[in-house]
Amino acid sequence: MFEQCVPGKYKGSRSQALCSDCVRGRFQNESGRLDCIDCVRGKIAERAGFQACQDCTGGRFAPSNGLFSCDECAVGSFTADGAFECLPCPVGRYTDNPGTAFPCPTCLKGSYTNLENQTICVPCETGKFQSNDSETSCVDCPAGKSTTASGQSDCIPVSICAFRLLISRDHRIDTLV
Repeated sequence: MFEQCVPGKYKGSRSQALCSDCVRGRFQNESGRLDCIDCVRGKIAERAGFQACQDCTGGRFAPSNGLFSCDECAVGSFTADGAFECLPCPVGRYTDNPGTAFPCPTCLKGSYTNLENQTICVPCETGKFQSNDSETSCVDCPAGKSTTASGQSDCIPVSICAFRLLISRDHRIDTLV
């Protein structure tokens, strides 16, 4: 008498007496089958005998069919669940951690990125600011205002005592601190 295979198992032929577990990276979700099926990209079967493949979790991916483990995304990139490739963090976002799940963290006020796939946010230089998160540039402080350091989210009024203007003989203006 021949055994009918349950899900997660198969027989290589109808004359084979015993069922075998589907190997890692493959599954079978129906009874009585002669073969197992490769997990598709983005999904894995970690152990033998799986009845269904599992999604790679966010920050991990399976780039080809028939895999039993997921790879980790590199820094500057991310994935959602079930991915077969990592995507670069968009402008205004970054990650310095491998295996980042969707979405990449935003650059906070006072910083920016203007390129994809970044691992850091660039602080606004002195004299510039950014009052919003996830921005792609910094803004010059308006006349009469400045910042006291880099990475600022707002400008402050410049004290008249903080600088003096000297007008030289050729009417050039120099700023002294």
